[in-house]
Amino acid sequence: MVGDFEMWHVIAQRHPIIAIPYALSFYRKHDNQEMSHHRADPIWAFRYLIISLKHLDRTECPLDDTQRKREVQKVRRTAGRSILKAIRHHGWKKGRQMMDEIGWTPRETWNASMEK
Repeated sequence: MVGDFEMWHVIAQRHPIIAIPYALSFYRKHDNQEMSHHRADPIWAFRYLIISLKHLDRTECPLDDTQRKREVQKVRRTAGRSILKAIRHHGWKKGRQMMDEIGWTPRETWNASMEK
């Protein structure tokens, strides 16, 4: 579960949206909110990257080809580095779990983490 993140991707593919600057937004914090899981297990934040890649690859993506390729490259790099960081801090098992979720081999993970 990754909250409303995927829902907003679907809405943005079908309707124009605007991003509200962080300084003008607010949200409620409580002990049971989903975001509290993200601090303990890197797989939660990693799933946002997987969803981003999935939606960037759809034909409904509103970005032009150049923008889309640039964003895919950035997300892939972040995902690769997230896996390497997870291996360093949480061990090989957690890194392998993340590679399995995104469908990458260790070589693909390394290559993605080095993309410019």
